[in-house]
Amino acid sequence: MLDEMVHLGPTREAITPTYPNEQFEGFDLRGSHAPQLLRLDGALADEVGDWYAKHMDGWRLSLKRDSDSFSLRLSRSSMLSTNLAQGGEGLQQVLPVVVHQLWRQRNDSGQFLDVVEQPELHLHAAAQAPLADLFIGTALQGRGQILVETNSEPILLRVQRRVAEGSLRPDQVALYFVEMTDEGSQLKPVGLNQDGEVDWWPQGVFEEDFDEVAAIRRAQRARTTPQGQS
Repeated sequence: MLDEMVHLGPTREAITPTYPNEQFEGFDLRGSHAPQLLRLDGALADEVGDWYAKHMDGWRLSLKRDSDSFSLRLSRSSMLSTNLAQGGEGLQQVLPVVVHQLWRQRNDSGQFLDVVEQPELHLHAAAQAPLADLFIGTALQGRGQILVETNSEPILLRVQRRVAEGSLRPDQVALYFVEMTDEGSQLKPVGLNQDGEVDWWPQGVFEEDFDEVAAIRRAQRARTTPQGQS
């Protein structure tokens, strides 16, 4: 299982304008060889392109091939195209994560344990939740486990939603909150029921949006309330 493990770190390799035609050497910590896998596997490249088009604001990923090199292109219409190296950081950083998950779903390599850190890096909120569905799709094949370290509320909410919808059982998910203590980091399990609800939640985590909205409402009321009234 350890031999088959893939560990993608929190910062993936930046995309370069061109790549030489080389062999795929596996997934390293920075996912730097993911483009070579797309070059060698056209069906996987098409799946990744479809995923981008669906979840990355309509931008489809494709390969432009030359005799001894290739590049990764983004296009949203016949008139709008750019090199992925000139695309947003989120579009670049998520590539190894998407390639890895779709490759894992197509590759029957036996049991595995994969680790992915901060898959949501530089992605806007709407693009983060679909990553949860990618991980769920891999896990539901029943051949291995994916350990995801994330600070993304949309990813967590999508997992809770899938449990509530019945497409994912609570016993197929394990949630842990990492708490810093004087004795070091402590893993505290967070239970999840069949309605997608947690049995407890650490104070102050993911409360920022609620606090900001509440503050806006208080400011609006204060501005519209006549002087002398409360």
